[in-house]
Amino acid sequence: IDAMCKIRETIKPPIEFSIQEIHGGNDEYVIPDHCYFRLDLVFPPEIGSSDVKSAVLGILNEFDAKVRIEEIADGFVSSDEVCSLLEKAIELAGLNAEYGVMPSWTDAINLKRAGWDVVVFGPGELQFCHTERERIAIDEIVKAKEVLKAMNGIL
Repeated sequence: IDAMCKIRETIKPPIEFSIQEIHGGNDEYVIPDHCYFRLDLVFPPEIGSSDVKSAVLGILNEFDAKVRIEEIADGFVSSDEVCSLLEKAIELAGLNAEYGVMPSWTDAINLKRAGWDVVVFGPGELQFCHTERERIAIDEIVKAKEVLKAMNGIL
């Protein structure tokens, strides 16, 4: 817990992380001598993953932690060209474009690495994704369908 708090307090600008898993000890009533935790770190594209990695490893080294990095990726800002195409499709579907930040990993990272010009778009409420409150209203799916139809017409 101290290591996670230090990550949150030390790295500037602050990065976000979610605790994906934490456990230690066993079923016996014994204070565990070690703990395992898995974090998903999210940071804006202007901060490089190598900088975050160095900072986090430096902090965890103070706790004599064993670290395994499963995946690391830099973020990106979608190009004006792909954003303009999507915005036009959204407007043709009779909706208003709203821009934001995707505060999580998506397959867009893989597509970007492969050289594609990508933007993340979809129905639903981002704050509820992958939580017990995740849901998508039918009318949101219908709106997304109309945007995709408009995009097909543009392309």
